[in-house]
Amino acid sequence: MRVVVVGGGASGALTALHLVRQAARTGAPLALAVVEPGQLGQGVAYSTQNHEHRLNVPAAGMSALPEDPGHFVRWLRARHDPDFAAGGFAPRAVFGRYLGDTLSRQLAAAPGVAWDQYRSRAVDLRGDGQRAAVTLADHQVLEADAVVLALGNGPATSAWVPAALRRSARFVADPWHPGALPALDPGSAVLLVGTGLTMVDIAMSYGHCQVSAISRHGQLPLAHVTDPPPLAPVPLPETALSAAAVRRLVFDRIRELDGDWRTAVDGFRPVTRQIWSRLLDDAGRRQLLVHAQRRWEHVRHRMAPELGVQLTARQERGLLTVRAASVAAATDSGDSVVVGLSDGTSVRADVVVNCTGRSGAVESGDDPLIAALLARGSARRDPLGLGFATQHGGCLVSADDLPAWTLGPLRRGELWESTAIPEIRDQAAEIARSVLARARLV
Repeated sequence: MRVVVVGGGASGALTALHLVRQAARTGAPLALAVVEPGQLGQGVAYSTQNHEHRLNVPAAGMSALPEDPGHFVRWLRARHDPDFAAGGFAPRAVFGRYLGDTLSRQLAAAPGVAWDQYRSRAVDLRGDGQRAAVTLADHQVLEADAVVLALGNGPATSAWVPAALRRSARFVADPWHPGALPALDPGSAVLLVGTGLTMVDIAMSYGHCQVSAISRHGQLPLAHVTDPPPLAPVPLPETALSAAAVRRLVFDRIRELDGDWRTAVDGFRPVTRQIWSRLLDDAGRRQLLVHAQRRWEHVRHRMAPELGVQLTARQERGLLTVRAASVAAATDSGDSVVVGLSDGTSVRADVVVNCTGRSGAVESGDDPLIAALLARGSARRDPLGLGFATQHGGCLVSADDLPAWTLGPLRRGELWESTAIPEIRDQAAEIARSVLARARLV
């Protein structure tokens, strides 16, 4: 069976890993092609080489192998730090190397698997229900029995950017684009727009500068605790829930735990998929997106404890300021940018960095592959516009019965919680089983 995985970041590397493991375990013939111009396992999130950019999940929860939760911790201790604590938050660069190394070792242990990496990008995907053809930017065409779209998150959001700021050479539209962040002298003024986890990374990169950060709510991300208590299972009702009932379920759980919202929120992780896909209808999901999404993401996506300590210390020393405001206007004077804010004040900056995060919606944008899939109906947006419509463990809902699967952020409409490594890892294993089972059916 020939399988093409489009994308070689974390989700693509995990998909390739589990395809190879499943083929080696069952003896299924597999010819695997991964379309990725960069290093496998890195992608946007794990390509950084700054070790102050940390995972936002403890190492104990980051194993690539579902049945072996200690795998990443053992790898860390053998190849990075022999004393690394299982509850610690590893550098993202190290995790990227772990994914690449784990995949390489699995490939070496499966000599019956043929594989290639194509250092290009996919621009089109067509199929006839039985087979598919992936067209690359260099005009190669890869025939496949199945295709997995491991495309990760969308582009950086930028609809808020005034035209004058967009034109400025001092504006960084996508801080994760290679070479996008300029080197700055100590004491330079940096304005970060957005105060989520991207802002944390960029603030750490510019720790020698005077940093201002703004967002509509003006809040830093919350931090994990160093030694969290064990999670307690959350009982769910059998009947359907309204959006209001889901919110009550969460707040009742927090009260049961005497206000320990971290343990309560983390306890919902294993059952979030059931709540979203089984107990809520589309109307309830829409209501939660409108009324609870921002608050949920603030408590759900937290930073490493040591980063919280460092940022608080910088605030106390006056090296970091955070406030509620949005960008209203901008003027580039040549030697700096003056940004007018919604509260009537202005900020002078040597560099303005877009830290509003990456798009969660499926848009054609500049991606020719997504544009082609949507235009032909080979893929459809889910009803909430959060990703692709999927069924049967990530199989695309397709007008032409395309033999294609997807995972990660593109399944948010179906699963909601679909961006963290533990979830993507489990999806990758599920897709591997489904794809290789197809070989026995066709």
